[in-house]
Amino acid sequence: MRFDRDAHLRGCRRELSILLCTVLFRAAGLEWYEQGDAWHLIAQHRPSPADMPRGRLEAMAESLRLLMSTDFASDGPPLSEIGPLPFTAEWAGAFHRAAHTAVFNE
Repeated sequence: MRFDRDAHLRGCRRELSILLCTVLFRAAGLEWYEQGDAWHLIAQHRPSPADMPRGRLEAMAESLRLLMSTDFASDGPPLSEIGPLPFTAEWAGAFHRAAHTAVFNE
């Protein structure tokens, strides 16, 4: 059975964007609370619908916390060849390099 990368990406674009932004924030040296400030600024541009049930918001918050605390290092479990996201290792590396270039002028 062949892995359909494009189909997999269509199903997890939002989650992948959270993971890659987390890589960017960590590589820029942001501490946990500074990352929270960055996410707050992002959320101001993408507010949740006013009629979203509280239970759904709470479940989403827990899912986001798990994504934001994932070990997404270049050699970490998600990016390893046996992990769920090996095809994103290059992207994660690009986000990491972009943060270092922007912050540390490397």
